[in-house]
Amino acid sequence: MSIFHLTKTVLSVFTNSFIFSLLFLCVLSSHVSAASLGAGFGACEGVNCPVNYIPVAGCPIGGIGSDEAYSVFIGGDLTTANAAEAEGLIAIGGNFSMQRAAPSGYNVGVAGVGSCVTPTNAATHVFVGGNMDTPNGGTILLSALGVTGTIELGGTDTSNCPGCTVNGLTDPNFAAMVSTTISDFQTQSQCIDNFDISTDVNVHQGILNDDGFGNITLSCTGGAPCAAGIYVFDIPGDLGPVGFAGSITATDFPIDGSATLIMNMSGAGTV
Repeated sequence: MSIFHLTKTVLSVFTNSFIFSLLFLCVLSSHVSAASLGAGFGACEGVNCPVNYIPVAGCPIGGIGSDEAYSVFIGGDLTTANAAEAEGLIAIGGNFSMQRAAPSGYNVGVAGVGSCVTPTNAATHVFVGGNMDTPNGGTILLSALGVTGTIELGGTDTSNCPGCTVNGLTDPNFAAMVSTTISDFQTQSQCIDNFDISTDVNVHQGILNDDGFGNITLSCTGGAPCAAGIYVFDIPGDLGPVGFAGSITATDFPIDGSATLIMNMSGAGTV
């Protein structure tokens, strides 16, 4: 299950980027539970957060702001073969294997097209608990748009990452943080199981349209403008052809934080 809260870009893979952020408090109609993922896993953090967000676009030099909170959290290994980029601050608990073939590349941290919100300049953009490699000759691309970053790695680096500064993990508690965050996500999932579309007026069945070519559109009954609330989208298998989602559009929903989108992956599909 992936949970998106409209204001920023976050993808948790506990099973990287869309213009949503994770909902870290399990919201029911009458209360908010105490289960929270805490600092680093919510709305934009730091002094350079954007005042206003923009639609997905080609990004200007320097981006439109920066975010010190995680945008991509992977509890285990990240293996990617067809994707082009992962935007924002990234944490990978296990190994990072970028398997695009040469001469293709994969941007990490800063994206040429996206929300245009970057990690902090001159800071670590990617944390990897295990090893990092590029077995098919592709290139990991770090730093762009005048924003520079580094990678912290717990294991061995055999990647093709030209010009990259790769350091050892500086946080001795990184593995414990990953484990705790996974546990917190499990708590969130258990809370979400209590949502009842048939009785809770704040929980709605979302409408997902997959055109079969990787273009996903999320909407609500009646279309734009969708009301504030929680929307559940049931996904029985892959998104797009062989699990490739070229785009996910949710422009019918408010972007002030009042709409939460829950992607309920009920099968063993690929995101």
